[in-house]
Amino acid sequence: MYLPDAPAPSEGFLVTHSLTVSDQARSRTFYAGLLGGTVVYPENPCIIRLANSWIILNSGAGPTPDKPGIILEPPQSATRVSSFLSLRVADIQARHAEWKGKGAEFLTEPLDNHGWETRCYMRDPDGYIIEVGQPSEKMVALLTRHAGSPHAGGTGSAGSMTSLDLSSRPLRLSCERLMVAPPAVLFPAWTSSAIGRWFASPGTVLMTPHLNAPYFFETHFEGQRHPHHGRFLRLEPDRLVEMTWLTAAGTMGVETVLTIELTPSGRGTQLTLGHAGFPDEESRAGHAENWPIALEYLGKAFPASS
Repeated sequence: MYLPDAPAPSEGFLVTHSLTVSDQARSRTFYAGLLGGTVVYPENPCIIRLANSWIILNSGAGPTPDKPGIILEPPQSATRVSSFLSLRVADIQARHAEWKGKGAEFLTEPLDNHGWETRCYMRDPDGYIIEVGQPSEKMVALLTRHAGSPHAGGTGSAGSMTSLDLSSRPLRLSCERLMVAPPAVLFPAWTSSAIGRWFASPGTVLMTPHLNAPYFFETHFEGQRHPHHGRFLRLEPDRLVEMTWLTAAGTMGVETVLTIELTPSGRGTQLTLGHAGFPDEESRAGHAENWPIALEYLGKAFPASS
């Protein structure tokens, strides 16, 4: 059974954040209603998918055999904090206005933090503080340099990670399309918020083109949300993008591999798309039908060097 929207991995591990709350329904309204999360399970515990992670809401309780002597309870002080949730956003002013308009209690307006970021804090119904921060260009530049250093886990915006073993899932497809836009335009269309111009729903994209960096976005169709997520495996600027590609319905929660090759052709680009690791023939056939349509949208969104 595949559970892509729930924190139940079939391999490896996922990170979640558990909160002890006094009223699960009230907190569910805050994290799902105000912040826009998706309720995976309603209560005891309440599990909410929030962007690229999960919030687990549970009522307080006494010690248990696996945590002897430990009592779980909501915050007892509004001024003493040992940990907090941090939401990294692309536009802090817009998010602050949106969430404040929905009733969120902010401690201050967004403020500059020594040039590294703009940030502010809000409280949830139990008094947990939540940091909302937008990194500055200065911080992004620092992180980019570190991503390319020998001490980092990746190699910045060029290089490769170890590919997935797809030997047990050999089904794959490929398709090509001649694009009028050059590779320098199409590369960010797959690796940045520009994917919202032709594929993802605008405002849902969390994507930074670094090796092994996770990404997340949603598509909206006929009133339904369709989360997409994965990570970058190979990045060669203006030449190649390889990323894992995981959706609930499309790949049945299986981590497939999508490869985009960009070859200059006159003033345009010969785009070759490969998609591998499908769980079954139905999944492969559905993507074989839909990828050419998606590439047509890409071509219309980027008609030239725009």
